[in-house]
Parts: sequence; structure tokens; C-alpha cells
Amino acid sequence: TFDGTDWHIYLAGLPIQSLLPGPVIEYTADDTVWFSVYRTGAVRYDGTSWNMVTTTDGLAGDYIKDIESDDSGNTWFATWSEDTLLGNGVSRFDGTNWQTFTQSNGLVSNDVVQIAVDQNGKVWFSTWNGLSAFDGDSWETYTTANGLENNRLDALEISGTDVWLGYYGAYGISHFDGSSWKTYTTEDGLSSDRIYAIDFDELGNPWVATNVSVSHLDSGVWTNYPFPEGISNGYVRDLVVDVQGGVWISIYDQNTYWSGISRWFEGEWTNYTTDTVNSLLSNEANHFAPNKTRDVIWFNQSYKGVMRVELVNADIPGVTITESASSTAATEGGATDSYEVVLATQPIANVDVVITLDAQIDLGNGAGNPVTLNFTTSDWDSAQTVTITAVNDDIDEPNHNSIITHTATSSDADYEGISIANVTAMVTDNDEAGVLITESDGETKVGENGTADVVKVVLESEPTANVEVMITPDAQIDLGNGAGSPVVLTFIPSNWKVVQMVTVTAVDDNRTEGNHTSVIHYTVSSSDTFYDGISASDTTIDIIDNDNEDTTFYIFLPMVIK
Repeated sequence: TFDGTDWHIYLAGLPIQSLLPGPVIEYTADDTVWFSVYRTGAVRYDGTSWNMVTTTDGLAGDYIKDIESDDSGNTWFATWSEDTLLGNGVSRFDGTNWQTFTQSNGLVSNDVVQIAVDQNGKVWFSTWNGLSAFDGDSWETYTTANGLENNRLDALEISGTDVWLGYYGAYGISHFDGSSWKTYTTEDGLSSDRIYAIDFDELGNPWVATNVSVSHLDSGVWTNYPFPEGISNGYVRDLVVDVQGGVWISIYDQNTYWSGISRWFEGEWTNYTTDTVNSLLSNEANHFAPNKTRDVIWFNQSYKGVMRVELVNADIPGVTITESASSTAATEGGATDSYEVVLATQPIANVDVVITLDAQIDLGNGAGNPVTLNFTTSDWDSAQTVTITAVNDDIDEPNHNSIITHTATSSDADYEGISIANVTAMVTDNDEAGVLITESDGETKVGENGTADVVKVVLESEPTANVEVMITPDAQIDLGNGAGSPVVLTFIPSNWKVVQMVTVTAVDDNRTEGNHTSVIHYTVSSSDTFYDGISASDTTIDIIDNDNEDTTFYIFLPMVIK
């Protein structure tokens, strides 16, 4: 052991020891580890045995650029051709079956470089011709036409639903918040516009590896950390943040070739190479892969095998948030979710964790009302469960995210104001805008003799603005404004569920036309986009005619012939 870590070396059992230099390791939710093997496919390690997969098994190509897993148990592979060194699309393995996705399915390019999955399960792909996203049903595409600085992409990482993207070339780093893109460059304080790798601290702030230094964005301000001493002409090949907030980097120095790995922690670098006491197998370490809790990190050792570091000394004050299934989601009027909160170390005084939320969710104290968890010096290590319920309002709105924040207060200086991760809760809406038309006895029947009927109109969800329903009859019907003239019903957010009735009267003409039908139409308008232009079914009116045809009687008298 050293500095709170253990090294573990894996050689025995590897089908091939030369692992492809690049982003080639993925730690899945079930603690399975996948490695790509140099232009030969991928190998799966379940903690006991190693199993190889190739194009024979279902991979679209044996040259693997990236591997990523999602919360549904799927593993995704960015595949390329060994012969042409061009992309073959992505392959998805669900544990039993393989499926490949290419441009013909919706990918913007088959040349996929990196893969990332957001907390909603949407899978994102950086390619050499833009960015693609797949939600399981449909594809989205992002290029320079709708926000990117360049279409040839490289680094891709996601925090929650926030997408961070680096380019092949000096274009800075771009951030997509779900609605708009923002790009950071050296003009904003970034150390360099050439981005090699991205990861995040516990608050979702990005750490960025460049060809000059390591940069960190916090509260809108970039702080740049120079490379470890002795690295004069290099760049960071990969970067990962561990459970203690330490930042691990693998370094390529163009003067000395690969230079091992380094960890930035509490203001200083610690370097690990083949020459240090706690030595590596090789100074070439291309890619890191942390487990879910980030206290175990795998990294490859080029042609020598793979290594794993375990952080066994975690006596660092902290508040640990553990979400179920790695994410948190709730449905209005339906499923709830929960997460656990616990302290990492024993405090010397009680610690209160105040949880703040918005009005879309309820943690048991009413919609939008904060709750406080109290940890004492004796129960500090007992996790407390926070149950999240979506507020079941009547408003039709998109599925949306609610941000839950945590603040610690304590007379223990180590815990007072300590940084705690947010929880993003995805809220699924259960309301749908609509105009409900109800007829008496299931039909509307009027007579020219004055028999009228009533149509009832009401909204099916609460609008965010006034809704006008224009009802237009034909010339056979009078709705109170004269034959054929429309009437307008106005629903406001406070009376949307109050039924409004429209009296339907037949126009008493003098034409004999027999019983017949008429139709009234509905047009909906509102500044509430969910209601504006929404369709409502026409109503057919049965009209009883009260006019008879004129009748001419002919009398025939007998003719007497003399």
C-alpha cells in the first residue's frame, strides 16, 4: 500500500496482453470490466474469467475506439475496420444479442470516436462528422449548422444531462445544457483550445485535459494547473476524478515519450512511473476507467497488461450521495424514487444536511419545502433515505429535471459548508392538454320547432395562459350569435375545469328538406404552446325538419256519355 492506495496487476488470463492505446476500458454497472484489444476485438472480465468477443460474435469491427455501458445493461462499442481504418458504426450488446447501428439507422457518421450516456438513458456519439444522440426510438444530430464549432469531434463526456464536447483540433470545449451550446476557449480562461479528455467533480464541474495543463471550471471561472515537474512538452492523454476528489492523468511527453501517471490531490502532484517505489508495468497508460463509486480505477499498461488502483484510505470528511440505479426519477401520480445520504467520516459534532428543492417535487415536507437530515457523532455512518415524489399538478408540461441541492452545517469545521453533490431528479409528466366535448345522452339533437340541446366544453389539463375555444356552426345552426355565427369560450388557468355549456338551436327555415345533419367545428388558440392549435373533434348535430311539402289534390268526376 502507499498513500492510501493498493496496486493490483492483471496479467494471467488476458487473451492478449497488448491492449489498444486509447479509450478502451469500461466499468459496467454490474462490475464487469471491458477492454478493447489491439485490433482484435474486446475482452470481458467478470472478476473471475476473461472472455473474448470479435466480429464472429457480433461486433461490427475488431478495431474498438470506445466502450460505454448504459443503465439498461447494454454495452456499446465504437467499431472500426482494421483494414480501412474507417468506422463501422456502433455495436450494442445486451448480454445475449448484438445489434449494429450505422448511418442507415440515423448515425450522423459511421466514424464514431467516443460514446457517453446521460442520466435519462440517451446515448451520445461523437464522430468525425458531428454529434448523434439516440433515445432508443429516434435520433438527434448536431453539427456546425446547429451549435458545434467543428464537425470533427473527439472527447465526449456527460454530467447528468449536460453534454461536454472536445474537438479534433484547437476549437475549445463546448457545453450543451439541453437547449443551447456555449463554447469556452482560451479567451474565457481555458489553458488551451486543444482538448484531450474531460471528467467532472462531485458537483458536475468539468476538469479538462489539454496539451498545456489541466483546467477546472468552477462558478464560471477556469483555474489552470501546470503539469507535474519535469513534463515540458507534453499533453494529457486521459483524466479521471476519484472518490476523494483526486485527479488522475496519464501523460505523454513528446521529449521523453510516455511519462506514467500522476495524481493531483490537495494542491500537489504525485507521480507514478516504472522507476518509482510503487512502480507501474509501463509508463504508457492510455485510459482510466473508474467503478461506480470511483474508489477503484482501472488503467491499461500498453503491451504489458492492465493495472487497478484501489483507494483504501478514505478517511476524508465528506457527504456521500448514492442514487438508486445511478439516477433518480419520479412520475407525477406514479412511481417515486429515493437516494441515500451518509457521512464519510465520524464528525466531532452533529452535522445537519439541509436539502433544498423546487416546487416540482416533494421530499415529505410539502412541495418545494426543504428537509433537514441530522447526523450525530454516533449514527454518522447510518445512511438516511430521501424519498422523492413528483408533485402531481394538472399542467401539461414536458418531462423536466429538478435540481436537489445539499448544504451542511456543523460546529465541526471539517463538515461546515463542505461541498456536497447535487441530485438531478427527472420528473415525468402525466398530464395532456385537451378539449373535452360532451354531448347530452351521447348525441346532440335539435328541431326546427324550437327544441334545443346543449354541448358541454371543458379543458383536460390546467393551462399556463388563457385558452380560447372558437365554436363555428354552419348556417343551419344558431349558437346564440345568429345563424352560422361562431361563439368563443374563454378558459383561464383558475377555471379551466369549470364546464361551459353552449346551447344549440336549429334555424327554423321554410324549406322542406327532411331530417338532416349539421356540423360544428372547434378551433383552439392560446399562448400556452401545449394548447395552441390543439385539435378537438367536431360535433355532428341531428336536425329535425318541421316543414312539409305542398300537396295538390286532383278530383276526377265521372264522365257521363249520352
